[in-house]
Amino acid sequence: MKLASWSGRRDSNPRQPAWKAGTLPTELLPQNRIYFSPKTQLCQTGSPCLTKNAATELGVLIEGYTLCSRAEGKSPKTISTVTSSVSYLERYLSSEGWPTDAKYIGPNEIRAFILYLKSKKRFSQHPYATPQQDGLSDHSINCYVRSVRAFWSWLAGEGIIDENPFARVKVPRAPRKVIPTFSPSLTNLACVKTSLNPANTDRGG
Repeated sequence: MKLASWSGRRDSNPRQPAWKAGTLPTELLPQNRIYFSPKTQLCQTGSPCLTKNAATELGVLIEGYTLCSRAEGKSPKTISTVTSSVSYLERYLSSEGWPTDAKYIGPNEIRAFILYLKSKKRFSQHPYATPQQDGLSDHSINCYVRSVRAFWSWLAGEGIIDENPFARVKVPRAPRKVIPTFSPSLTNLACVKTSLNPANTDRGG
């Protein structure tokens, strides 16, 4: 077996780079290492390849969002809410056989996810809680969608996507909390009790 020898010239080394020779872990490959500047891979047909290893897959981007959010000082609760909501969206898209690459998720996929949330029963997929007959509350649906929207705003801000699908999607409104007030009869009763309380009388001489 004849070994390749070094010729003394920098550009004439016949050995392949480590990433081309397949000696580097997959997470260190160029297409997986930098997810802030994704490049769309092309198949033999010339069309984009929908690969699970794409840098714009939601699972990869969630890690990037977590890194940026922690660096910006966002609270762990905020980060957890956003990442869990996006993971929820990712599982839904996968169950429907739709792409989970952010570049191929448009307004219709987001709208379908909203309809899914509206039809979902509470705790239907919870590992411990008993499934309930009633659906998710409007507040929960609003929280899920707003969290996904925040994630897509980050994608747009980082230049990962060219168009934000939420520009054409309206977030379902959360119901307004109505603070109960006293009825006139209860208000009058409270005034009477207050006036009859000796502690509230004038003790001046």
